[in-house]
Amino acid sequence: MEIVILGGGKLGQELCYDLNEDGHEITLIDTDSVLVNKLVEELDIQGIIGSGTDIEILKQANIDICHAFIAVTDNDDVNLISAHIASMLGASYIIIRARKLEYTKNEDFIAKNFKIDYVINQDLEAATNILHVIDYPTASYVESLHNNEVQMIRFRVMPKSEIIGLSVKEVRSIVNDVVICTIENRNTEEVIIPNGQTIIEVDTYLNVIASKEDYNKLVCLAGHKNNVHFKSAFILGGSRICEYLLPELNKRKIRTRIIELDNSRALGLAVSFPNNEVILGDGTDPEFLLEHRLPNFDVAIALTDVDEENLIFSLYSHSLGVKKNITRVNRTSLIKLLHADNLDAIISPRVSISDAIIRRVRSLSHQNEYHLLEYARLSTSKDSEVLEFIVSKKDKVCNQKIMELNLDSRVLIGLIIRDGVKIIPKGSDYLLENDYVIVVDVKKRVRSLDEILK
Repeated sequence: MEIVILGGGKLGQELCYDLNEDGHEITLIDTDSVLVNKLVEELDIQGIIGSGTDIEILKQANIDICHAFIAVTDNDDVNLISAHIASMLGASYIIIRARKLEYTKNEDFIAKNFKIDYVINQDLEAATNILHVIDYPTASYVESLHNNEVQMIRFRVMPKSEIIGLSVKEVRSIVNDVVICTIENRNTEEVIIPNGQTIIEVDTYLNVIASKEDYNKLVCLAGHKNNVHFKSAFILGGSRICEYLLPELNKRKIRTRIIELDNSRALGLAVSFPNNEVILGDGTDPEFLLEHRLPNFDVAIALTDVDEENLIFSLYSHSLGVKKNITRVNRTSLIKLLHADNLDAIISPRVSISDAIIRRVRSLSHQNEYHLLEYARLSTSKDSEVLEFIVSKKDKVCNQKIMELNLDSRVLIGLIIRDGVKIIPKGSDYLLENDYVIVVDVKKRVRSLDEILK
């Protein structure tokens, strides 16, 4: 497809790489000539230097024949105006990033009157991801699928846990209704799809599909003994994410303390959330953190705009014995650099919204004849993905017994949802028309349901 991306920042660059790898024809618009020329040379895409609010620049990008226009600059107003112009000029599908709370509150009005098909807010996405991890205290990441009715949950196998040395088959004999979809080595970041004979090793990460009850049984066996409800949260950084996070934490009756260095931002939060404690101060000062009793909190959440500060704060919080540490990091390469592997949960807003945008773009391909509903990456290395499809009668796998399918070894069928009933697939199960199927792949890049076959 012909895709025009406005904004060559970190998100725009990530989209250029991923969508180019998917085989789309990409045109990037940005005012930074050095950045544009660099990406054009690296990826063999089209580049235009200029503003997305300039009609002539958009015409130069052949906006009238593009299948998707994606506006992801750091300026919400530029994204909105350029998207409206692109729509008027004939772009088929419009996606914008909008971070301001007033835009999110009025998303339906904006979408309708500015003719925008999809408005995405990375701060809201980040807040949602944080809440998932808080609701599953032992999880390092949770990906919601099938309208939030199914969760893919990632957790660490702790030292001296009961399942170390057991095979996947043996684990399944203890906890029946669980699917171990992938196993990731914490040191090498290698991800595999296990079979029944695969042995569970210490300090690996498992991605599983399970009910909450069975998940709790499994993580207890994996060495997590404190799967309890959190009652307090210490937040470093009163970023926009806080505006979405605090109301939900209040609903959960989680007491919060927010540390913010900027006076006006701290005052704004205090006025907007009078029931939450907002303290003006430097959250990178260990003495200040001890003075405000960081070790007494159940969960520590690092939300500043600086990745390094977030990681250092979380490492310090972890050393003080805080039960759960949630860290906002966009440059995930820093995790290894700062030896932050022991941190509980890393939230990357840029990766989350990149996945959401890619899912939308893929759903447009061939009028979504592949019936793709969900897509997300399961590892920072981008080696593993989870996807959700609807089975069509045109699919080769339709009406076929799973054991008779010539499945690629890099693919796993994780779950079937039929008439609202969740089915953990066995070899004797069939894939039927209109089934919802959750698929995991490793280094395969599945794009259609039939691509799960060799």
